[in-house]
Amino acid sequence: MNLELFVTWIVVGLLTGWLLSFVLKHGGYGRISDAILGLAGSGAASTVAAAFGAPSEAGRGAMAGAAFVGAALITVLQRKILPSRTLRNVRTTYG
Repeated sequence: MNLELFVTWIVVGLLTGWLLSFVLKHGGYGRISDAILGLAGSGAASTVAAAFGAPSEAGRGAMAGAAFVGAALITVLQRKILPSRTLRNVRTTYG
């Protein structure tokens, strides 16, 4: 993996996590934590894609796609499995 692909998955992960914090309103821990989750998910997905033999010649598009899917998956799973328990979320869920 070269520097260009590394920077691509970092930027895609941060942007995906940050933008998902606007789309998915309830259950998150804030925009910064969503961006960090997006970064972790994009890193994991890009590493798995590279381990399964996605060649670096596939380019930024393939790695950006893998990074986006990983970031979105991790962020959505966090909201479904471990949602935050803020007063706002409790009111909309139970009352």
